[in-house]
Amino acid sequence: MPKDYNVKVIRGDDYTGGFEATSHLISKGCKDIVFIGGPLSCSLYTERLSGYKAALQENKIAFKKQRIFFFFMS
Repeated sequence: MPKDYNVKVIRGDDYTGGFEATSHLISKGCKDIVFIGGPLSCSLYTERLSGYKAALQENKIAFKKQRIFFFFMS
């Protein structure tokens, strides 16, 4: 949902999803993990990105801006 859209919504925990997905890749030996998301005007992408960054930090892997990609639909 866009951040400024005032509606009731049922959704998943995007922060935890981003964190667990990144942690899983790290546990399998991945060190250079790319994040692909949509526009940061939607909270689900900002939450997933936050979870991604937290998992990197917890595992002492440097965050690299050049590993972040966003797609936009027209």
